Amino acid sequence: MVITLPRKYDIQAGQEFCITRDAKGVITLISVITDFFKDAQPGEFVDEEDELARKFSPLQGEVDE
Repeated sequence: MVITLPRKYDIQAGQEFCITRDAKGVITLISVITDFFKDAQPGEFVDEEDELARKFSPLQGEVDE
């Protein structure tokens, strides 16, 4: 689908969007986000807090709804 948008919105040519249309016909464009981790090396985004989270075990009742 091709949609022409006014220049004032500063949308780059070729930018991708997910498009939805509701029951009233309103069209919503949600921009597709670039995959930040696509070219990441193993462990590149691991820090101290990640290591802490891996060792965490909730006690009884800590994750009740």
